[in-house]
Amino acid sequence: MSERPCWLLMDQGGNSSRALLVDERGSVLGEGRRPVATREAGGDRVEQDGAAILADLQASVAEAVSVCPDGHGLAGAGLAVQRGSILCWDKDSGRPLSPVLSWRDRRTSAQAWPRDLPGRVRRTAGLRFSPYGGAPKLRWCLDELPAVRTAARQGRLCMGPLGAFLARGLTGSGEDFVDPTLAQRTLLFSRTLQDWDETLLTSFGLQRAQLPVLRPSRHDFGALQAAPCRLSLLMGDQNAVPLQCGETTADTVYINAGTGAFILRPLSNPLEDPESTPFQLSQLPPLSVDGPPHWALEGSIHGAASALNWFARAEGQERIPHPALTEALMTTGDRPLFINTIDGLGSPWWQPGPAPAFLYAAGSDHLQRLAAVLDSIAFLLRVNLEAMEAAGGPVRVVRLSGGLSHCDGFCQHLANLTGRPVQRLEGGEATAMGLLALLVGGGFSVPACSEFTPARDEALRTRYHVWLDHMPALE
Repeated sequence: MSERPCWLLMDQGGNSSRALLVDERGSVLGEGRRPVATREAGGDRVEQDGAAILADLQASVAEAVSVCPDGHGLAGAGLAVQRGSILCWDKDSGRPLSPVLSWRDRRTSAQAWPRDLPGRVRRTAGLRFSPYGGAPKLRWCLDELPAVRTAARQGRLCMGPLGAFLARGLTGSGEDFVDPTLAQRTLLFSRTLQDWDETLLTSFGLQRAQLPVLRPSRHDFGALQAAPCRLSLLMGDQNAVPLQCGETTADTVYINAGTGAFILRPLSNPLEDPESTPFQLSQLPPLSVDGPPHWALEGSIHGAASALNWFARAEGQERIPHPALTEALMTTGDRPLFINTIDGLGSPWWQPGPAPAFLYAAGSDHLQRLAAVLDSIAFLLRVNLEAMEAAGGPVRVVRLSGGLSHCDGFCQHLANLTGRPVQRLEGGEATAMGLLALLVGGGFSVPACSEFTPARDEALRTRYHVWLDHMPALE
């Protein structure tokens, strides 16, 4: 009797490194998870340890595959990685030469660049120029870290997305590869050439030889050291989310609410002019091996779980317990509004924004203030949904994943506010299911979903419009 296939899905995010062993239906056979430590300083520096992330991901993989049931054989592995996070390493030894500068890191905010550079980045890479992008951080490492400068002089420097460093370390191949979905977040990628762009490299003072070699998201990246299979898929974590049920649809908006919340809407046709929309263009791998890349409009909200963490610290708590979220959303009476500018305002404003603040908070209690923070996340999502409808026509349904999706109250809250049904995968995470859809191909079994039907809530919609009056004017 032949073995039943199973797949190893690795999801390396800002908060944890996770490995899942799943069958073709997405049923979890084994799991390993390790938290990721983060150092924050000065309000704009957010760092992690690349060697520790690699070791913890290796340990998570070993734990997941250690319980592989009899009769199952590993058919392949995929790795999804937090995107804008970068680091530098020694191309000879693979040893890190810098910390991981998180996608949330904004240390280059005050750095001066040529006035025409943002426009060139927008047209070429499809992304907005910002300190969250990889290229400014790579330039900072070259300017500020002696070990990086020494390696550059000696021809030993490799620098780029965290995913390239992890793929090399997981396989022990000694080769440095990266895929287009991760390369795009460096701001050095040409979406038309599907390669590094020489003009952008020159603008940032970087060299092609110092970057990983580009390969398709589906590629044989080498044999894993901690599992008996090969790494055959590498990509950005958010880019996997729209593929959670296989084929994507243009009338669906996909939201993954983790540390931040990322909003993606697949496009039926490529967008020729990225500057015609307030959103970014993100590349999605095709489900078929030889198909062309697909594209999606992408927005981001910087303050999702990070806003809840900010609130916990402000209230003298270590964290907000999960049951408190639903309890807060059930509070009655007038509650305050929260101006959610944690880590700056993302789409469609794309600006630092004023300092985070509660409005009309006099006399409010802890749960009412927590409800205001949850309201603000839903309000920011509605703003983006409306702007995406203006850019691409009506949205029929919202698919929500990530930590906040596990709160039934928030799912219903978002459905009530947007007037759209909110769907949530059952028995699987969206990023992992997207990886599985790409690995399995035509044999992918679409997972079941729960659906939250919109209900009329005039008080919620009134609060939204009052909150919107306090936000910066939209373009």
